[in-house]
Amino acid sequence: MAWPTALQKKHAEIEKAIVAHRPQGATRSKSMLHWFLTNVFRLDSDVAADAICDKTQDKGIDAIYCDHESKHLYLFQAKHSH
Repeated sequence: MAWPTALQKKHAEIEKAIVAHRPQGATRSKSMLHWFLTNVFRLDSDVAADAICDKTQDKGIDAIYCDHESKHLYLFQAKHSH
């Protein structure tokens, strides 16, 4: 199924933003997760970077964020493929 043109444009914009967030040596998944945490979840860039724990043998958990004010623990799993 083909994506509608507007969705294709938005996808291309997000892809560019993810590439712009990509620190040297970071995987596409880490870059996408950092973009999501800062732009959608609205974390500060440094807090988002600290939350990311994407490594081998991580049991599928790629980021952990504890909101001490609301007493919520957020677990994130991300995979970016192109």
